[in-house]
Amino acid sequence: MPDVVITLPIEADLEGISRLAWPDPELAHRKRIRLRNWYDAGCIVVAKKADEVIAFAIFDRSFFDNTFIRWIVVHEEHRRRGIARGMVRALTERSSTVKVFTSTTESNYPMRLLLDSLGWENVGTVRGLDDGDPEMFYRAPGEGARAKRIA
Repeated sequence: MPDVVITLPIEADLEGISRLAWPDPELAHRKRIRLRNWYDAGCIVVAKKADEVIAFAIFDRSFFDNTFIRWIVVHEEHRRRGIARGMVRALTERSSTVKVFTSTTESNYPMRLLLDSLGWENVGTVRGLDDGDPEMFYRAPGEGARAKRIA
């Protein structure tokens, strides 16, 4: 991943984020306010290669006042190259809260394998959000190190 930079986005990156998030232009248009709100709140990180957005992650502090990684999207051509891993690590290391959580559906094996490989703990499952595909919640390791950094 030496030619990929993980950083906060600039306004010009919003179009690339939108294309990754919602390939359908009509849907992207309807979601632009949501994207703008995340951007204005500083809740997006991007992975860029040669100034092109190839991945993004959305996070917030809505999960019981803890950091929650809501969404990670990596462009199909750039998957399986450690970009999502780098983004999860960057968000976890820079978290302003001691605890960091995320969730994924039971059927999302790539994300589950990624979280397992990074030592995230499965802390529970919620059924009924997506019919037939339970949502699995995970907690990041390293709370002690984050507590020292934040203190």
